[in-house]
Amino acid sequence: MKPLLLSACMLLVGLLAGCDGTDHSVSWEGDLLSLSAEARDGRVYLLAPATDAVVEIDPGARDWTSISVGRGPTALSRPPTRDELFTLERQDSTLSRLNLDGDVDQWDLGAPFTTLSWAPDGTRAIAWIEPALASSIEVEGSLNLNAYAVIREAEDGSLEITPGSLTFQPQDVSYSADGRHALIASTARLHVFDLDADPVLEQAVPFSADEAVHRTPNLVVPAPDSNQALVTVNGVDDLFVLSLSPVLIENVIGLERSARDIVWSRDGSRAILADGSPRVTFLDLGSFDVEVLELPHPVNNIVVSQNEGPQFALLFSDTGSSSYLTKVELTDSGTAPDNPEVFLLEDAVVGCHCRRTRPRR
Repeated sequence: MKPLLLSACMLLVGLLAGCDGTDHSVSWEGDLLSLSAEARDGRVYLLAPATDAVVEIDPGARDWTSISVGRGPTALSRPPTRDELFTLERQDSTLSRLNLDGDVDQWDLGAPFTTLSWAPDGTRAIAWIEPALASSIEVEGSLNLNAYAVIREAEDGSLEITPGSLTFQPQDVSYSADGRHALIASTARLHVFDLDADPVLEQAVPFSADEAVHRTPNLVVPAPDSNQALVTVNGVDDLFVLSLSPVLIENVIGLERSARDIVWSRDGSRAILADGSPRVTFLDLGSFDVEVLELPHPVNNIVVSQNEGPQFALLFSDTGSSSYLTKVELTDSGTAPDNPEVFLLEDAVVGCHCRRTRPRR
């Protein structure tokens, strides 16, 4: 996103300066553009909060258009698999949709939300107030930090808005792979929303039998088959295996240390857990058996290949202090691999990415 934003800003500056011989100058007050940018159909879109607008830049025509939205737009996003753009407007507590035909639709959300978290299919979202951004919201009276809004697209293309409030402040939002369940982690529990239900159903999952003990979910990792999620929480090292339908804790796996990264195998039969030590845990989700793979280096990060064919995982630490990288093949067995390949690199590992490639024909 940063290279796109930089080139778009440079282009806009050139346009405003009249680099093509035409005067495109305009009077702006306050901040010209915010650090939000999206692209579609060869055009670049940037927020202009000072003018309550989104700026559409056409690089080919060396031209730009200002599209009015609600007051105080502070977030610009494009849902997965979709071309419509959405903005959140804090001063109006609204959501605007920029359609492909240039029209703008708007809905009242009931609160000055800061963040839109989209489901994988791009037809559903949760609007919420991200804790790190809450201090920047200016409202008259009190602000409900526990508020949220469920956004669902209806058959006619309109949006259904279902506002609500949790008992505790939301911290993060994730989704099942099929987009049916939204999982909102709050400071005390995990809230599971069934977005297929009408009205939306919500169930809260506490991670302590003592109501006075509040445990904040740290990692919430839904399974590829959308039936389960693995959850870690503050205060305990255990791993919670959560069923999403029905919503209940299936099992609690005792671990020596709390996991810092969790990934699922492609078929959902096992999970790999890293806790920052040289011990990598493999969990068989069928039998709940646990096996540990001892490595000569710490691991706090796991990357799993996404290509068709034999699957493998790369195990490493991205703290910048380790130069080791281990590759393990993920076979049909749910046990820990017995043939890890350990590589010593020239430099410390700070990140890793497995690129998805097309199969050869």
